[in-house]
Amino acid sequence: MIKTPEISEHVIIAGNNLHAAKVKILREALYGLNKDEQGGTIMSAIKKTMTGMVPAHDEDYNNLRTILHALEKIGVPP
Repeated sequence: MIKTPEISEHVIIAGNNLHAAKVKILREALYGLNKDEQGGTIMSAIKKTMTGMVPAHDEDYNNLRTILHALEKIGVPP
């Protein structure tokens, strides 16, 4: 059986026109969802098994890039 590597999912981003102070407030609220009963409800609405949110980094998507590159090599367009 061929299995793909894990891929980070459910990315939440802010537009560059959103003030940095608001981004900080939102970030802290999202990272704190696992400490609140209502936060659990919110996360399970996104994905039933979600237990928390963590920062994402560009390198978190290297596995996805590898998969897309392999598909391109066999003629599957992005």
